[in-house]
Amino acid sequence: MSTSVPRSLFAVPLLLLGGCQSTSKVNSGWWQESAADLGTKLGGCTLGDLDAAHPGQEIGVVAGDGRVYCLRRESRGWAQEEVVHLPGEQIQCLACDLFPNLPGDELVTVGVAVGSEGDGGAGVAWVHWKEAGQWHSERALTDTALFHAVAFGDVDPRHAGSELILAGFSGRVHVLRKGEGELVSESFGPLPGNAKGAAIGLGGVVLACDDGSLCAMRRADSGWQLEILERFPTALARVSARRDRALVSANDGRLRLIDAAGVQAIPVSSEALRGAVFGDFDPLLPGEELATVGYDGFVRVLGLRDALEDDPSRGIRSGDRVVQEVQVGRDDDRLHHLASGSLAGLGRCLVACGYSGRVLVMSRLD
Repeated sequence: MSTSVPRSLFAVPLLLLGGCQSTSKVNSGWWQESAADLGTKLGGCTLGDLDAAHPGQEIGVVAGDGRVYCLRRESRGWAQEEVVHLPGEQIQCLACDLFPNLPGDELVTVGVAVGSEGDGGAGVAWVHWKEAGQWHSERALTDTALFHAVAFGDVDPRHAGSELILAGFSGRVHVLRKGEGELVSESFGPLPGNAKGAAIGLGGVVLACDDGSLCAMRRADSGWQLEILERFPTALARVSARRDRALVSANDGRLRLIDAAGVQAIPVSSEALRGAVFGDFDPLLPGEELATVGYDGFVRVLGLRDALEDDPSRGIRSGDRVVQEVQVGRDDDRLHHLASGSLAGLGRCLVACGYSGRVLVMSRLD
């Protein structure tokens, strides 16, 4: 059933803080720096054009204390703005062009309405944007339980433009689109488990659930339909998708790549993974690589290639898909999320955050 979500706007005072950075060479091909140390657990990060008054993209970050931040590269350092201090913990965020009439991208954050993730209670999604030098925030939608997953893309052929996807622990998926002066919401469910991550791909919305289900939700003539693509023996956490493949991270420390060749389970860590990203991170390798982070604190890039010859000592035959792993960053506490994008002066980057409160930026030296 479709419902309208009112647009109750309020302005948020701007706070600009001087940023600092620390840098360290991780290996011969990558450089790591700290864009900010925010002093509290961080749930998620994203990259987008959040401040149209400045060139390039910014980093959006959400914190366990309800604060939302925008970080941007300035000269050889970082500028930090507090977008808003919300009454509830925000778990994930996404930069997207939800309101095309506004400059740049908007920042969507999801979490709980009041308190922390462990308190239970209602879930909430907020939209934040900067206009005429001021940050504004709007409550987009509430649900009966925590929102933990957010995605944006064109998944409904009945309507022009892209839709905002929200999901979490209520068992339902919400599809929001821009209507006449308001957001129009449509919901679908139930899901087989709590949604921990969402992405656009495989012809619809791909959802990673904590019962081990990887699902695809697609729009058909008869309505929204849910397909369980795979059931894994472990909780899933984050997901990325393309037209013909998906990548999901899990609590068992494995990445799983789902494509035309089937499912490839890639052992990465003895601890839970919290990142699943596609991207062209290594110019020396053809195509896209995979990237992930986890509770062991490492940031990893994994390249896939076909073996050119047999290697009996490793049990590899010619034509087998082989994984090459490079550790490109590290934190001293659990990492909770990974994003990728371009930043002024740095080019293609990986951005990670987690329990230490630091926002880490990894960039190529070449």
